[in-house]
Amino acid sequence: MTTLPMHAHRTFAPDERSVAEARRFVRGMLESWGASDLTETVVLLVSELVTNAVVHAGTAARLQVSLDG
Repeated sequence: MTTLPMHAHRTFAPDERSVAEARRFVRGMLESWGASDLTETVVLLVSELVTNAVVHAGTAARLQVSLDG
């Protein structure tokens, strides 16, 4: 059983490949926390946010994922 809250973070380079890496990261975290039901929605949101940061703004993106029930 997972004890809430759960937190994880990672910084992604300003590179278009980081978008796919961010999706894999968040998918893996949610699955490991037993929150697979949230995966598709959160992966879509992360994809948009990281795309905006690393592709359009040209900056690194620090992504923090939290699950607090």
